[in-house]
Amino acid sequence: MIDFSDFVEAHVTGITFTEDDKGVSIFFRGQARQRFTLVAEGMDRFVADEFREQNIVDRVHLWDSASEPNDYRDSLALLLSGVSGDQRNEAVWLPVIEREVVAIERGEKVFVEIEPVYGGWIVLLAKSVAINR
Repeated sequence: MIDFSDFVEAHVTGITFTEDDKGVSIFFRGQARQRFTLVAEGMDRFVADEFREQNIVDRVHLWDSASEPNDYRDSLALLLSGVSGDQRNEAVWLPVIEREVVAIERGEKVFVEIEPVYGGWIVLLAKSVAINR
């Protein structure tokens, strides 16, 4: 279990992608000016919406095989389809969403959502996530 308490009110300072391992590194500066990085490997999907010069984190959610799908299904559906529930064609998107929910339940993937106080909403679907401090 990853402790995300240091992420509350931290600033997202940058994002880099690595092509060879389909990775992403998201860089943070915490309240005590400490720096840490969320590293995802085997990234399948990624969105950073409304990223700004200063991005302040409200909370980070990591959903994995121990998580309840109803807690993350709407955010995952938005990541996969690119549209909100009332605009999404469920007949088209439901099989895609369910396939990814099953992959998360099997432990094949994890789903991360970084909710902002200000700035970017960041979500990603990947094989694994780690924190480098």
